[in-house]
Amino acid sequence: MKTLTLRPRPFLAATLSLALGLPLYALAKGDGPGFGHGRGRHGTPSLAHLLEKNAERLKLDTSTLARINDIESARKERAVEMHERAKLERTKLHEMLEADAPSEGAVMAQVDVLGDLRTDLQKERLSTMLQIRALLTPEQKAELAKLRAEHREKFKQHRQERRERRKSMQSGPEGAATPLAKPPSTIDGTWF
Repeated sequence: MKTLTLRPRPFLAATLSLALGLPLYALAKGDGPGFGHGRGRHGTPSLAHLLEKNAERLKLDTSTLARINDIESARKERAVEMHERAKLERTKLHEMLEADAPSEGAVMAQVDVLGDLRTDLQKERLSTMLQIRALLTPEQKAELAKLRAEHREKFKQHRQERRERRKSMQSGPEGAATPLAKPPSTIDGTWF
């Protein structure tokens, strides 16, 4: 039986790539908060989309909706620029990690740059949310809180149904768990 030995450099590169790549993937490809169909983080509706969709229930007038759309549009423009920068910075990180002897200090500094970008995007999203909420009356804010609670409950139910479907697909006859699939092997037995 062939044993798998972990070489430190590729293992470090793989770990850093996954740790940074997955959360930043959405940021760098431009599908982050507020992109596409009014969806924000984790597929939840952005505040602007939620308000627009429920304008009648929240009793929002057209001038308030127009101001909300202006705020959201400006945020999206700034976010696009940030996403493009995240792409470039992520590419720099990947290039560093592909070097024969990457400098740990340089890699960690690049990780900090990517982390700062992620923080800036989060701040931008929250700033937009606060600007939009400032346009609402106390009654509208209370109704919005009810609306969000309803949305969270629907999401919890949907997530529970997905878990149950996955669990039923993983179990064999009479509820016995099926063995997990073997991970794909590589040609030379390394991580890359």
